[in-house]
Amino acid sequence: MGTEKPDDYIVLAYLSFDRMNAAGTAKDMIDMYASDLATNLTKSENVTEVTVFWEVPYLKKEANIAKANYKRKGDKMFLEESWYDGNIFK
Repeated sequence: MGTEKPDDYIVLAYLSFDRMNAAGTAKDMIDMYASDLATNLTKSENVTEVTVFWEVPYLKKEANIAKANYKRKGDKMFLEESWYDGNIFK
């Protein structure tokens, strides 16, 4: 997905994992891997924003349970907002 600038990009990543963990541990893993992905995508100078959607089927089938949005500021990505399914993460 692009921005107003023809050479800039927004990455929409849909990720899933099936490692059996408690909801709190799954949330920690979601945060860690989303942050790592956003950090690594700063190597591509044209990536200006990253949104990561997560599915964790053993916690909830066929539905996103978390979303994290990162925006570039200089040479780093910063978490702008995040959402977690309130039925799973209290």
